[in-house]
Amino acid sequence: MIDTDYAYLAGLFDGEGCIYLYHTTKEYLALEVRLGVVQKYIAQYYQLAFGGSIHTENYLHKDCYRRRPMWYWQAPSLIAERFLKSVYPYLIIKKPQAEVALKFQAAKGNKGRRFHRGEIRVIEEAQKILISNMNNGVDSEIKTS
Repeated sequence: MIDTDYAYLAGLFDGEGCIYLYHTTKEYLALEVRLGVVQKYIAQYYQLAFGGSIHTENYLHKDCYRRRPMWYWQAPSLIAERFLKSVYPYLIIKKPQAEVALKFQAAKGNKGRRFHRGEIRVIEEAQKILISNMNNGVDSEIKTS
């Protein structure tokens, strides 16, 4: 892919995508990205470019009285990390969430070497809250070191 492809994918993701951390079990958090579109081929484009999975749900369209399919592309941890690294330079709206998510994923790879388990849990929960607040429009500022 060329730079304009990544810029296009980043633009769509900025408007229609989501970055979040979720509990896989009581002890662990994982990164995931998701994009919802009404055109199946767009979800397939993301899947072909990065991997992940696609599923569909029906939703009630506001301009008509019938249900239309909504297609979702989802990518878990390592695929999400690769995707975010690829589109990061072109993100605008979701750039702060992507920065937190990439730091989260980097820390997951260094668990045993840098942090005690209790410290990891506190960091992960703080990152989850930060991303959730950003997704919900709560003002947050990221300080990078």
